[in-house]
Amino acid sequence: MQLAAEATPVGPPWLAATLAIFAALVTLLTALMPAAVEKIKQRAKPSADSPALPASGQRTDKALDMIEESLRDLRRQRDDSTREVARLQEVLASREAELRRRGWAD
Repeated sequence: MQLAAEATPVGPPWLAATLAIFAALVTLLTALMPAAVEKIKQRAKPSADSPALPASGQRTDKALDMIEESLRDLRRQRDDSTREVARLQEVLASREAELRRRGWAD
């Protein structure tokens, strides 16, 4: 028993393929245009006017500094946690020894 008839394609298959290729080209062009515009802008400026480090480089340096600071903080937290674990293991060992001394441990 068939509940619904199969839908027939709305247009010819070559139209769907053409539209898909066109959409892919537009997407590619949209993705590459900002880089092309920046390259054209850099060619238009004389190289003497360009700063030592472009703005994108400064942002990258700031991002790297933030990452390094985060890593330092994480390492510090890891070291603190490691020391705390060692301290707690010593406390646990001393309490287990006390329980054994009192005869309450297995």
